[in-house]
Amino acid sequence: MGRPSKGRSKVAAEESTNPPPQVETDFEEITENLWADEKDRYSSGELARRPRTTRTDPCGCQSNGPGSGPMCCDESCVLYACQEECPKNCEAAELCQNKRIQRKQWKAVEVFDAGPKGRGLRTLEPVRKGEFIIEYVGRAVRKAFLERLFAKYRQERMLYIMALDTDVYIDA
Repeated sequence: MGRPSKGRSKVAAEESTNPPPQVETDFEEITENLWADEKDRYSSGELARRPRTTRTDPCGCQSNGPGSGPMCCDESCVLYACQEECPKNCEAAELCQNKRIQRKQWKAVEVFDAGPKGRGLRTLEPVRKGEFIIEYVGRAVRKAFLERLFAKYRQERMLYIMALDTDVYIDA
């Protein structure tokens, strides 16, 4: 009496292998943040300029030569410990594991229909606690233009804005 019937198991197995339904593409996929260019061809001034990188010093991690294991992947790397990526000139070179955004190394994700909430994003692979999933990207918008965005999104009922600092916000 407690055993599942073979017919039910087969249906459940078939359902789990079917791909999820496709979501309408009523959105634009953005793979990198959009910033105002140096010539500021965006006359409205809505987009923020890319901040200048102030950190140029490497983290101090050094490779012990061929056969060394991965570097810059725990709190022994000062930049990893501060949740900052190592710069391009990291002395660990190719062994540096703290350049996931620069190398676009993130989890596989998909957009899905989240019902009345609009669209959602979910991972397609397991994620451990504290593990990096994906870079949050969108248009880099100046604070002066937030009210206009809020008014627009009030009607659409979708709001995906993250503060980068006190004047720049990422509108995904």
